[in-house]
Amino acid sequence: MAVNNKLTWFAPRKCWKKKIKGKVYYLGPGGVNKSDREAKRQAQEELEEIKATLTRDPEAEALAKRRAEIKAEPLRVVAENLSFDGFEAIRRGLVDGKAEHIATIIGDDGKIKKMGIKGRQLVKPKPRKKLSNSITGLIDEYLAGVRASAKAGSKSMGRYATLLVHLEKFCNWAHDGQPVGEQEPAAIRTSMLSQWHIHLLEQIGAETFSPKYANDLLSSVKQFISWAWEQEKCGLPRNLRSKSLTIPIPKKRPQHMKLSDIRRLLEVASDRTTLYILLALNTGMTAKDISDLHPDELNVRKGTITRARSKTRRHANAPTVTYKLWPQTIKLLKQHRQKQGDRVLLTMKGDPLVRSWIKDDGKAAKVDSIRLAWLRAIKATGRDDQQEVKGTFKLLRATGANLIEQSGKFNGAATLYLAHSPGTVADQHYLASNQKSLDNAVEWLGKKIMA
Repeated sequence: MAVNNKLTWFAPRKCWKKKIKGKVYYLGPGGVNKSDREAKRQAQEELEEIKATLTRDPEAEALAKRRAEIKAEPLRVVAENLSFDGFEAIRRGLVDGKAEHIATIIGDDGKIKKMGIKGRQLVKPKPRKKLSNSITGLIDEYLAGVRASAKAGSKSMGRYATLLVHLEKFCNWAHDGQPVGEQEPAAIRTSMLSQWHIHLLEQIGAETFSPKYANDLLSSVKQFISWAWEQEKCGLPRNLRSKSLTIPIPKKRPQHMKLSDIRRLLEVASDRTTLYILLALNTGMTAKDISDLHPDELNVRKGTITRARSKTRRHANAPTVTYKLWPQTIKLLKQHRQKQGDRVLLTMKGDPLVRSWIKDDGKAAKVDSIRLAWLRAIKATGRDDQQEVKGTFKLLRATGANLIEQSGKFNGAATLYLAHSPGTVADQHYLASNQKSLDNAVEWLGKKIMA
C-alpha cells in the first residue's frame, strides 16, 4: 500500500496526524501551532520512520509521491481548455526569463511526461542547458566528501541528511533571475550571500521558516562556501564571517515532563519500552546512546554503566561517566540484553535500535525503533478518554537533569549526569568529578520517580 507524505493538522491536540491502513498516527510535538515549520519537519520524520516499518510497494509509493509533488506545484499560469483523453493533466506556468505554458501529464501507464504548449499544440520543451561547471556540480562534490565521512563514522548520518536538504533549497533558490544551482561557481560572491540572508529573513517574516531553521540554512551554505573556497573553486565572499550576516534565535524556555506523566507512561509501556524510559532517566541517555551501548560499558555484577556520550565521544575532553543503575533498570537489562555481539540491545529482528544509512540514490535514511516505541506508549496514555501525554523521548534526559539541579542537594551532579564537557579551565585541569554526588543524585532521582 502506497503512503503519501501529506499530513493533516489536528487542532484539538495541536499536532499533525496521518491515517495509514485504517490506523491514525499523531505526529510531531504537541502543543505547537500549524505554522511551526520545525515541528512539522519532525512530524514528517516520524512519518518516514513509521512508513519504514510497514510493508510497501516501492514503485507504487514512488508514483504516488511524484503525483502529490506535481499536484502541489503552484499554479502561476493556467492554460485553458486543455483536455487529453486517457491522461491526467496538471497545468502550470513556469517563469524562466519569460512566462511559458507547461503541461505535466501522467498517462494511464503511470509514466510521467512534460510537454510545452503552443496554442493548442503540444510540443516537447527545450531542455535546459546543463553547465559542466555549475554550483550544483560543486555541491555534489562537497556532499560526496561528507557522505564518505559519514560512512567512515567521522561525521554523523544526520549531518549529511541535513546538508543534503539545506543545499538543495539553496540550489533551487533564484538569484538574479536564475536558480543558484545552474550558475557557475564564480557567481558565489558577496551579493549572493547577502541576498540569501535577506531571503531567509523574509521567510521568517512570512512564518515559512522558524528563526532556528533559517539560521541552520544560512550556516550550511556558509560551510559549503568555505569548503569551496578552500578547494579554490570560488572566491571568498567578504561578508562570509560578518556579524551583520547572522540570524538571531530567540531563547526558548527549557521544557520538561511532569512526574505524573512519566508515571503514566511507565504504567502503559511494554517491558522493552519501560527499559528505554528507565535508561533515559537513570543515565541521561538519548535514543542513540541506548542503541550504541556496548557490552564492555555495562557491568551487570556492579550494576553500573560507564561510558562517554555517543555524540561527544570523539572530542578529546568528553567525560566518561559511571552511572549506578536502579534495581528496575538492571532487572530489565538482564532480561533483554544480547548475549553476543557489540550492542547490548537490538530490535526483535536483530537490527540496531537506531540505524542510519545512505541509500543508492545518495539520500540518507533513518529508522529509530526507540522513538516508535515511545510514540506507541504516548498513544496508549490517551486511551479510555484520557488526555494523551505530551513530549519527546529526549525530554526524559532534560527532566532528569532538571530534577537533580532543582533539588539543590547535589553540587555539580546535574552537569555530570548530562556528561557535558568541562566548561571552565578549573573543571578541565584542576577539579575532579564528584562521583559520590552523582551516585547519591541518581539514587534520589530513582526514588522520586518511582514513588
